[in-house]
Amino acid sequence: MTMSIEKKLYASCDRWLVTGAAGFIGSHLVDFLLKHGQMVVGLDHGSMQSLGVQYLNNLEDTHKKFRFVHGDCCDESLCDTLVKETDYILHQAALSSAMLVDGYQAIHKNIQGFRTIAAAAESMKIRHVVYASSSAVYGDGSHHKQAETNKCKPLSLYAVTKYQNECDAEKIMQHIPSTGLRYFNVYGSEQTSDYGAVIPTWIECIVENNPCHIFGKETICRDFVFIDDVVRSNVMAALAPSKEHCIYNVGTGKGTTLRQLFDVLSENMSLLTNTGTLPLHKDMPRNNDIFYSVAEMTYAQDRLGFVANTQLDEGLRRTIRSIAMAQNAKTRKFQWSGPDDTTLLKHSEPPHLLQQTS
Repeated sequence: MTMSIEKKLYASCDRWLVTGAAGFIGSHLVDFLLKHGQMVVGLDHGSMQSLGVQYLNNLEDTHKKFRFVHGDCCDESLCDTLVKETDYILHQAALSSAMLVDGYQAIHKNIQGFRTIAAAAESMKIRHVVYASSSAVYGDGSHHKQAETNKCKPLSLYAVTKYQNECDAEKIMQHIPSTGLRYFNVYGSEQTSDYGAVIPTWIECIVENNPCHIFGKETICRDFVFIDDVVRSNVMAALAPSKEHCIYNVGTGKGTTLRQLFDVLSENMSLLTNTGTLPLHKDMPRNNDIFYSVAEMTYAQDRLGFVANTQLDEGLRRTIRSIAMAQNAKTRKFQWSGPDDTTLLKHSEPPHLLQQTS
């Protein structure tokens, strides 16, 4: 019988470096590792006033196995020092597509930051480096699922940086195992609309009684994968017995059109009081938008053993509930009328609203 990743973690207290730790995915990774007895260093260069950084500062004060380092992945001396005391690296730090303004930012933050971490890991012979890539490297799927063997045709500056990370990983980390995870559309508790993710954007619109907008056609199709599954994929990849550079898709293998997403989301939003169904407004498509992006998951399932466990309806319910609790903690405006299952939230206190950094 295969040992679960939770049991593997409990069996050994290892040292983990999570970059982009104040971000949406990074913060969930930090929480999961600490919950399972690991020693964690979180690295992030975000504003000291951001809610994510404030959360990490508070976590450092309350959890003896966690240390927060406010710094930049491009700082070679800092990275060398941190990696020297590390067994595993989960590299999530990056500027998102909505944050990238020019080529300099892309090269400095997304490409040079990764190269610095990778070089430090190679020199220190880290056990495994797992880094966040993106389904954006594929370009448009043209109604076909995207497999890891498909040719990459990145359409955006962000996608180019992620594809460059994959190329650099194989060149730089030649003597240690490394794994790139091509995330599809990640969503979940405590995600915000700051960087354009459709699910938190629409939830916030419905909560504030504002119209929801769609850019292009309702038949645009995406593979929405819940944050808990993404966290699990990172840890599974890190603990895998691989000795080479690997790339895996992280998705569900199921496509959902934006129209379907809106309908399911609207139905689930009825769990909040004083919210009604709003119309979906169509706007002009944006440059480099991808029409079809769905993961082929056979390779990740066969090689890594990864299968996404969370269905979209359940994931949306959990996401909505976390936002409702956060809003209620501030204004007492909303009341959750769904199942009273507190295990759905990873924090015991009302959830903080984190920024997404990858």
